[in-house]
Amino acid sequence: MSLSKSAYKILTITFNMAATAILFAGSNGTPENPYDPHDTSGIPALYIYITLLFIFTVFSALSMVCATLINRLLNDRPPKTLIFIFELLPSLTTAALGTLIALAYSNSALPMYMAALTYMLSFISSLAATGLFRKIHRSAPDK
Repeated sequence: MSLSKSAYKILTITFNMAATAILFAGSNGTPENPYDPHDTSGIPALYIYITLLFIFTVFSALSMVCATLINRLLNDRPPKTLIFIFELLPSLTTAALGTLIALAYSNSALPMYMAALTYMLSFISSLAATGLFRKIHRSAPDK
């Protein structure tokens, strides 16, 4: 069973948002300075990264929606590649960055591993939305 490109795009947005929410929930209780628990001044670096990921997630969702609308208005004419890059590159970047942050700050906590897994699923669904897997499947020799 194969999903359409728009279904993969919706999955990408959903996975990105869910992973960011899981990462936010899993970061509860993160110390400001993990090397000195008595130092309570400042904001934990993880919270700053989660804020950036939230901004990237919103930007990737908006860019995907805008690019899809522009692509439909142009009826899939020549600037399709530029629109395609604008559409999926932010979500691929967000998923890769989110995976790295979730694994870097995991501290053997299950929600962090779940967030990393969800970001990886987002990355895979972004690649599936590109049609890359269909091209690989078609180019494989028949046995």
